[in-house]
Amino acid sequence: MRQHVNDNLLAPSKVLASAACGVVQHIENNKGDVDKIFGQVGIRQNDIDNPINELNLMQYCNLFEVAATATGNDNIGLEFGRTFTPQQLGPIGYAAISSPTLSAALRNMEKYFAAHQGQTSFGLIQDSEMLWLSYRIYDPRILNRRQDAELSLGMFCNIFKAA
Repeated sequence: MRQHVNDNLLAPSKVLASAACGVVQHIENNKGDVDKIFGQVGIRQNDIDNPINELNLMQYCNLFEVAATATGNDNIGLEFGRTFTPQQLGPIGYAAISSPTLSAALRNMEKYFAAHQGQTSFGLIQDSEMLWLSYRIYDPRILNRRQDAELSLGMFCNIFKAA
């Protein structure tokens, strides 16, 4: 007999507020109304003041989706990620840039990623002599993921550069 899990019983996925470091300025630089965008997704600006605060991951993803629509910039997530330094990620970013090689940096991020963001996988997959970087949100309630995927690509590229 298959057991059905009610999505409403799952705890909300979380992400550390360090992942939103600089987002207010980025939205303002794109001529967005920060108060309106934050209000629409249910995040208070002071929720992101402390980098170790936990944000609801769905609200975080929606923040960038709403910002893209409100500013008319479909690339707002990618641009945010592109300017995001590994240090801004907090402990996981420092674990990456303190590593002796890129491979070690990614392995350290893989090891500690769950402490940074919940119900998500991040890892390296070995395929012959090729390594694949894998990132995926598992929370089925998070439907709008484009901006998060693109900002994550930008962040990962900055980790590659730092290595």
